[in-house]
Amino acid sequence: VVNFIMLKELLHNKKILTVILTYNEEKHIRQVINDIQQEYYISDILVIDGESKDRTVSIAQELGAWVIDIPANLGIGGAMEMAFLFAKEKKYDYLVRIDGDGQHIPKHIPKLLLPILQNKADIIIGSRFKNGWDQYKSSLLRFFAIRFFSFIISAFIKQKIYDTTSGMFVVNKKVIEYLSGLKNSEYSEVVTYLILKKANFNILEVPVSMNQRIGSKSSFTFLKSFYYVSLGIMSLFLTKMTRTNDT
Repeated sequence: VVNFIMLKELLHNKKILTVILTYNEEKHIRQVINDIQQEYYISDILVIDGESKDRTVSIAQELGAWVIDIPANLGIGGAMEMAFLFAKEKKYDYLVRIDGDGQHIPKHIPKLLLPILQNKADIIIGSRFKNGWDQYKSSLLRFFAIRFFSFIISAFIKQKIYDTTSGMFVVNKKVIEYLSGLKNSEYSEVVTYLILKKANFNILEVPVSMNQRIGSKSSFTFLKSFYYVSLGIMSLFLTKMTRTNDT
């Protein structure tokens, strides 16, 4: 249960940016933005769109969101690189990331904000599986892929991470500045947690519910995620003998 009075006090004079990644989400984007705007916390909204062919961009602009168009082939990594650069340039204290397909539920954002405002971690992940692997239905391939990456990443960072493919998270200013300096669009959310843990950032998972994906095609595939994780694992091995810069 979120202590809303405490959260409101902690949010005083804090700048928050909510980043929404979109691609042909005209069926969902209006509701997503409306839900964010109806929450009591103050947050600016930035939509990063990968060359949508429908009305996603015009609807977002109509509702007062900033919109940045990027080439679709830059993917999630390129979109988030742009988001972190934007947040750093505009001096935001916190960045919230959700998808534009309606899967992530904005009313859960306060559950992620409160612990990060209390300095309990540098990144708070909205986790579908923290309270059990049966809390969210997915395809058999996706389910086993998520379990596989949970095992691999948890072993490497020596911390249990259940929802390694969650695209719903909140990060603080230190993480914004760190990730904005990487400038590597190959990174996905699957390997971001490896990178942050290697850099001595604190990670916390908070259980949330999510809607089932309707109509939109996930960018997640087993082979693509295996590729990203392999890059991260190779990076860990190559940098094992070097000292990571203090955060």
